[in-house]
Amino acid sequence: MHGGHLPGPLLAVWRARSTLPIRRYEESDRARPRACFFLTSSAAAWPRWWVVPMDDWQKREVENEAHFRGINEWIEVSNDDFGEHHITDEYVCECGDRSCRDPITLTRDEYELVRSEPTRFAIATNHENPELDRVIIEHDRYTVVEKWFGEAARIAQETNPRTAAGLRHTT
Repeated sequence: MHGGHLPGPLLAVWRARSTLPIRRYEESDRARPRACFFLTSSAAAWPRWWVVPMDDWQKREVENEAHFRGINEWIEVSNDDFGEHHITDEYVCECGDRSCRDPITLTRDEYELVRSEPTRFAIATNHENPELDRVIIEHDRYTVVEKWFGEAARIAQETNPRTAAGLRHTT
């Protein structure tokens, strides 16, 4: 991640969170918080009222990542169908840039580890967006990032092809 710091809007919220009174926002509240800082990695554990609004470009970027994840799932199924697994298989970068065509290589175990969390994506090194991605681990061949808050995590979970289509592969 670039310099190990939070992007501007999140940094401001993080700094201010200790000075703000903590209270539960009910569905009927009109004054919901505009942003929150999350300490948990499981989006399913977040209350509905902890939503970070996203710009349209951010939403498209997450949807692009989900699209590339779907392509990689197709590649994996095709490799299974044709028995074409090697030590490492080639996949497409799952970054948010719709025009990116950079290949990444992962072993089957590495790929399954990424897919074990619906909010994680395998991207080419240095393709992360610090406004949307939290870097989990970097390798020479690829980087694993996580959509860790708000609507980005929700979109990643809802578009997970393994839960949506009932796909689940075992090695």
